[in-house]
Amino acid sequence: MTNSQVTLTPEQLTILAWLAQGNFIEICSDYCANQGDVYLSAPLEVRVFDKTVRKLLREGLIEFQSVAYFGVRWDRFVITAKGEGRVCG
Repeated sequence: MTNSQVTLTPEQLTILAWLAQGNFIEICSDYCANQGDVYLSAPLEVRVFDKTVRKLLREGLIEFQSVAYFGVRWDRFVITAKGEGRVCG
């Protein structure tokens, strides 16, 4: 492990591997009744916590793009090349 690699828990690695299969996480980021709700594109065996998403984002392992459904903003998180390198390389 190089000095630039952050230590990830088994659950965080499971999330990255799941994302590497083409899946995504959406979190409602709008000020509404759905704020903070999490949607997964497919079933995942571990729970996704906001703190985990922030860590993966901060380390550049995932990235997001905002999408809107009926005027409500959601952030869609997908894996980056750096994230794929952690699970596939």
